Amino acid sequence: MNQNFKITGTGYSFGSAIVKNEEVAIKLGLDRDWFKTRTGIIERRICSESENVLTLSTNAIKNACKNANLELNQIGEETLLLHIQNGLTYLTPPPGIIIANTLGTYNMRTLSIDGVCAEPINAFEIAALMFSSNKYQRVIISAGVDFIKIINPNDPDTIGLFGAGGGAVILENTTEEIGLRGLYWLNNSYYYDLGTIKLKNFEVKQDELGINFEYYKMKGMNLAKIAIQTLPKVLSKTLEQCQWTLEDIDFIVSHQPNEKFLDMGIKALGLDITKVSRHAHYLGNMGPASLLVCFALEIERGTIKPNDKVMLMSFGLGFSCGAAALII
Repeated sequence: MNQNFKITGTGYSFGSAIVKNEEVAIKLGLDRDWFKTRTGIIERRICSESENVLTLSTNAIKNACKNANLELNQIGEETLLLHIQNGLTYLTPPPGIIIANTLGTYNMRTLSIDGVCAEPINAFEIAALMFSSNKYQRVIISAGVDFIKIINPNDPDTIGLFGAGGGAVILENTTEEIGLRGLYWLNNSYYYDLGTIKLKNFEVKQDELGINFEYYKMKGMNLAKIAIQTLPKVLSKTLEQCQWTLEDIDFIVSHQPNEKFLDMGIKALGLDITKVSRHAHYLGNMGPASLLVCFALEIERGTIKPNDKVMLMSFGLGFSCGAAALII
């Protein structure tokens, strides 16, 4: 897949509260370095009482617009917001609509996507298809996550992993020879149960509907195994499309489940460790937001520069896995 677009702005937002995994381990009666040893995650950002997944997403988009010198009152139906979310807010309307209303971009077109981890790659493909139709001037891809409310606080396998954050990237249609040069993603629903939150029951009351869910359950080791098996195929097919080699890539931004998994992935794919974005040790796993947040951080720091060849990779529950090759 080849589609020209210019990345004009990126933005991110973290939960303002910081959780130290040493403190969580001590509270659970574990060795103080238990989480660091197993995941490499030292601390995480979570939402304060005044924050939620929607406020983080909205702030990330505002920051991306500021970075792009784009005024919110300039945004109308020429712009499509592709918003990916995992967090407890409204059951309806879709979160993209709430965000557009909060921003005051009432005529912006929106499409909301259920998100776990890999969906930003799917969103880049949708953006490319929208640009190819010549119906849109601009696509904003955003993602927001607040996992902590769905995690069992006494489950050591999950409580030390997740953080809260939002990320956004603004793409503008262009005739310049930059943008998407290759993209491949896949699903394998055979592994749908690697991570689930099941509905237990609901009760219809006079003024409200009581809904009860189980806590999030994840088969982390199995997920890692399937991801390591699948990533080489996804990367190879994406490189084949853009006719690049691993040596051609200037930088790699991946979904960040934890630091230990990144080490495994880097070794399995034969990547240059100095070219891989790494922020999980102080942010935790931010699901679909992690790819966009890390991308924005690297651009902000100057690690990713104009004309760089960048590979984006993401994988996660579903099972889903994908990669996108970009010229910045």
